Amino acid sequence: MDRDEVDSTYSGLLMFNNVRWLSRGKVLERFVECFEEITVFIENKDLANFPQINDHKWVSNLMFFTDLSVHMNELNLKCKSIDIMFGYIKSFESRLKIFKRDIETKTYKYFPRIKKYFEKATTMSEWSSYLCTRI
Repeated sequence: MDRDEVDSTYSGLLMFNNVRWLSRGKVLERFVECFEEITVFIENKDLANFPQINDHKWVSNLMFFTDLSVHMNELNLKCKSIDIMFGYIKSFESRLKIFKRDIETKTYKYFPRIKKYFEKATTMSEWSSYLCTRI
């Protein structure tokens, strides 16, 4: 099976051994963007040693962590100067409260990957309650 068989946007995942945090976040983001294709590939190859792809809790954690790492990467990019770092960190603290409310109300405006996943999942309300305890 190749990329054309699953109609993937990307020809491959970014692979680096010693990447910085921002690059790791991008690798994670790319992995999630290709998650459906990866799932199809694993199922078509009948690879039984990846049970996580069918574990709702694991996939939800992956989507949540990916969305959160995108927000953290944005903060990291803004904090290049010590002079402005404090303001961005205070602002991000406020955003964390907004993120929590976003999850409690099940809006997911700031968590597009988990929203997309939950639109396909059946136990959205149970998982939303779990996420609220994590923030």
